Amino acid sequence: MKIRNGFVSNSSSSSFIIVGIRTDDPKNVKEILGISEEDWEDIDNYDSYDVWDNYGFDVQYVSQGDNEWIIGHQIHHGQGFYGMETFNLETFENAFKSKEVAQLKKLGYVPKIIVGETCEN
Repeated sequence: MKIRNGFVSNSSSSSFIIVGIRTDDPKNVKEILGISEEDWEDIDNYDSYDVWDNYGFDVQYVSQGDNEWIIGHQIHHGQGFYGMETFNLETFENAFKSKEVAQLKKLGYVPKIIVGETCEN
């Protein structure tokens, strides 16, 4: 799976908006999600989103070339951006007040709005 800049709509793409952080460092992922070394060995390089559901954050995992995780509070996830999507400013304000974003800030991270699409090759 790879992350694609810009918006592409096809049956194998999935769009997302997350208020959070991007990291390619597994140490950051383990710190944020509170994953032990033993558990990490079981899920390292696992690209199913279901595995991340137990950790209290919304996670997009990108495994093309270098691993990359996008961790935070998800605002949108779906099958591509078909045309223009509309979100109220309040949606983003609430996301920045979410428990996930508060935890990232507590750990010293600076959450941002991350918009992207993942697509299968």
